[in-house]
Amino acid sequence: MKPNVTMYRPNRILQWGVLIISLAVLAGSCKKDDEPGEVVATTLELNKIETELELGDTDALSVTSEIGEQTVTWTSSAPTVATVDANGTVVAIGFGTATITASTEDKSATCTVTVFLAALELDESELSLDVGDTEDLTVTSEIGDADVLWETSDATIATVDDGTVTSHKGGEVTISATVAGVTATTDVSVAHDIYVSGVELDSSGNETTFWKNGGVVSFTNGGEPAIGYDIMRVGTDVYVAGGQSNGSISVAKYWKNGTAIDLTNGTESAFAYAMDIDGDDIYVSGYESNGTTLIAKYWKNGSAVNLTDGSENAYTQGIKVVDGDVYVAGYEYNGTAYVAKYWKNGAETSLTDGSNSARAYGLFVDGDDVYVSGYEYNGSNNVAKYWKNGVAVELTDGSISSRAQAITVVGEDVYVSGGEGDVAKYWKNGVSTNLTDGSQASYGYDIQVVNEDVYVAGYESNGANIVAKYWKNGTATNLTDGGHWALVLAIFVW
Repeated sequence: MKPNVTMYRPNRILQWGVLIISLAVLAGSCKKDDEPGEVVATTLELNKIETELELGDTDALSVTSEIGEQTVTWTSSAPTVATVDANGTVVAIGFGTATITASTEDKSATCTVTVFLAALELDESELSLDVGDTEDLTVTSEIGDADVLWETSDATIATVDDGTVTSHKGGEVTISATVAGVTATTDVSVAHDIYVSGVELDSSGNETTFWKNGGVVSFTNGGEPAIGYDIMRVGTDVYVAGGQSNGSISVAKYWKNGTAIDLTNGTESAFAYAMDIDGDDIYVSGYESNGTTLIAKYWKNGSAVNLTDGSENAYTQGIKVVDGDVYVAGYEYNGTAYVAKYWKNGAETSLTDGSNSARAYGLFVDGDDVYVSGYEYNGSNNVAKYWKNGVAVELTDGSISSRAQAITVVGEDVYVSGGEGDVAKYWKNGVSTNLTDGSQASYGYDIQVVNEDVYVAGYESNGANIVAKYWKNGTATNLTDGGHWALVLAIFVW
């Protein structure tokens, strides 16, 4: 029997035919058309992803990916910083950061734009002002409508408001303007106002009480002699302590902006030597007679506080108020000699033992340290000295009579004014600086140190009269012409 192999041949032929037809169809579907189809990118890309511009600059953004005929919409997240038009042109109009977005129907891309200020300049790099002056500063750089932050390094010296600088007291200060994180500065130097109190007899016999920057500041003395022993300024107010005759007797008083405030009623002799101001409280030290002796005292807002009982003569000179504690320097007679001393809240501390006469004039309190300046007699001459917490520091060797008048402390440095023989001088840490040559009588009554400048107020004779003057770093400024007797007793630098 023959095998049935031939029965499968038609099916195999059919299978090959189907395969050939399928391959032909597949080959036909893979043919390219005569006109190629449009290819669209799956993401959107820009020519920049970030850019930095200065104010007013422009930059052109563009889409770099294939988008066919799709429309691009441009927007800015911060139109006050940077705008963008329909063509992708960016304009920087304000400082800061903006995000520029390009969008199609279903895609978007962004570019971060930073608008910065390269430099800031003011119209003045330096200013020189007097106290009370105003001066306008202007930003000269292009800043558009940006806000300017004005600041001062020390508002007690000068303030600034929208570029207007107002000076309040002498010193150095820096005014700054800041825009978009960039700062420009102007150095401002304010000349100090110098107040000096004392006395001058003019041709009619009247007396003046203080000078400001060398010019006499007159206020009514009621036709009676007056003298200003101390002077200070607080804010815009000027205070002078001293005394004025009522026609027969001296009345202790102080003046505030030229208006007199009597501390005594004029029935007994009295005088005010020094003052200090603590907040709203005004303290004045001096003395008042009880009809027999002089009583050391101070006044607080016009109310008297006696420091001695009146059994012996006593005087007060310097006064300081620190943290509510009242310190007063002075001296009291012990029956044979004057004893230098100071009082704290009425409790006295003697600086000398009373075997030799001594005086305490100046006073300065620095933390827990109490400095008192004056002199003590050595049996032959007065010896200038100061005491720190009761321990004496001699400033001269006692071979020539000398006195220490006023004292101030700056940091670790101790300054004392006074005189030796006929020479006006001051000491810094015990080392003396002569202010005059000693050919004429002279003396340094008061001292103030501002920054590194040393001011001393006093007098020097011209051979005929006493000339009121002060020295700044050893250079003299005459306040009177020498035609009349005059001297200065205190100086205050504002």
